[in-house]
Parts: sequence; C-alpha cells; structure tokens
Amino acid sequence: MVAPGRTQHVAPLRSTRRTAPGGDAGTAACALDLIQAGKITTYGTLGHLLTSQPHQHVYEGDRPSPAQEAHATIRDTLRRSWEQARQDVEDWFQTARTDPATARQILGILTHYSRTREAFDRERRFMIGYGIPDSFLPEWHDRARPAP
Repeated sequence: MVAPGRTQHVAPLRSTRRTAPGGDAGTAACALDLIQAGKITTYGTLGHLLTSQPHQHVYEGDRPSPAQEAHATIRDTLRRSWEQARQDVEDWFQTARTDPATARQILGILTHYSRTREAFDRERRFMIGYGIPDSFLPEWHDRARPAP
C-alpha cells in the first residue's frame, strides 16, 4: 500500500529470473497495447518512442533530369545485355556437357593464344571442373594446330 502523497513506481519490464520462451516479448507487447490505449504513460528519455506519432509528409525528391533518365536507360540496357550474354555462355557450356564438338570448340577459343602446355592444361582443367567430360576435350598433343 502506498502512503498518501507518495508515488508508486512500477518495476521495469525486465526480470532477473528466466521466463518461458516469448514471455518477455509477450510482456512488451502487452505494455505497447496499454500505451496505445492510453491506459499507461511512458516516461524516460526514450518513452516517446513507444507512442504513436502523427503522420509526417516526406519529401519525395526531385524528378530525374533527362540526362539521368538516359543514363538509367543505358545502364538497364547494358545490364540486360550482360545477363543475356551470361545466359548464352551458360547455355553454350551446358551443350558442351553433352556434345563433344561444342566442348572442343569452347576449348579451342579459350586456348587460342595459349603458347604453353601449362596454359592449355589450365583451361582444360577449368572446363573439366565446370562439368565437361574430359573425354570430350583433346590433350595438348592432340589439339588442332593451325597450318603454317
């Protein structure tokens, strides 16, 4: 019981003992409902953050300039082109997993400027690691050599 002229203080929403899972969340939700209903008042430096605030208009920003719109259009076109190129290469490699001629074609392109066996083998290992059967790919000594 509180003596006349004295104020009763309510304990904070934390407990020193363990509660059931979700217990603290339930307590906090109940407190927020009571605050929203105006049945309890918030205090402290952060108390105002628990109350509803009136709607405030937010500035939507400036419209893009014609140059910015053109830049965005070019950027979007390049992004779509890049994604299409990536998909085309992925489809090409997917075909190479089942078609030896396509696998040899890709290896030929990747190793066109390879002057050493190490460079050739590096590209060949890359393709094998990407799921192309090694039996589809020629070895260094079996590769087609351009006529002099």
